[in-house]
Amino acid sequence: MKDWLCDPAEHGGGAEILPEYLYRYMGSDGLAHTVASSQLRLNAWSQMNDPRESHRWSPKPDLIASGDLSPGEIASRVDKTLRGASKLLSLTSDRMPSSHAAESYLFHRGWARATLWAHYAAGHSGVCLVLNTSDLMSSIASLPARDRRYTVVGRVRYEDEPLVVDLNGPIADSAALDRAIEDLLDRQWAINRMHLTKNRDWSSECEVRVALVHALHDLSDVDVPLMVPIGTSLRAVIVGDAHPSPAMLAAGVRGVLACSAPEMFAIRWNAGVPDLVDL
Repeated sequence: MKDWLCDPAEHGGGAEILPEYLYRYMGSDGLAHTVASSQLRLNAWSQMNDPRESHRWSPKPDLIASGDLSPGEIASRVDKTLRGASKLLSLTSDRMPSSHAAESYLFHRGWARATLWAHYAAGHSGVCLVLNTSDLMSSIASLPARDRRYTVVGRVRYEDEPLVVDLNGPIADSAALDRAIEDLLDRQWAINRMHLTKNRDWSSECEVRVALVHALHDLSDVDVPLMVPIGTSLRAVIVGDAHPSPAMLAAGVRGVLACSAPEMFAIRWNAGVPDLVDL
């Protein structure tokens, strides 16, 4: 695994093709929960940092409510379905090197992002998980079946544009609202623009995300996370260089997971350049 992680020739694939491995940054407490439960956490959208995701989603202002439902009731139902009851797993990928000369320094590798270590891995004291993409997708597919569950997987596109909930009207009653929401979810381009778009300020993250949208939900689904079995997807854990005892953390992971433990490494920054050492 280390040879692959430190291979300067590895970089992000095409826009439509997911790479073999993806990365997930978290604090060491998050790692402890992940290892102890053998599960990954899919967060509620309300817990995201981007106002596009954490604030209420409403239909277009020109949507016509022609029956007993008020515009406010329609907006509430739309928000709870498309955002509140949806779950999100945010990952990152390798990217293209900034230049041929920079390729050997590994800044383009998904585990070597200083800003992600700072923002999502507890100021370099957390970890970066290396996850096999196909095994992870298989784990998500193994979740108990749900009627009208939509799974959206792909690279995030970065555009400076507003969020548009393109719901067709008029809406006369609850049944018509259900049909309009399901019609929206059946339009792949529309749901991708809602769930796989962020503004350009976030583009350095090279995010790949998995969104689970539940068209049928109850109140227990709203604004709560969803846990997914990690299965065989966890292939390596990289410990941040500010972690106080990386060797102890590695021993703890191996003690819990035993023969299924991932490979363990620590990141080191030499003159600002990332490298990996074995743990």
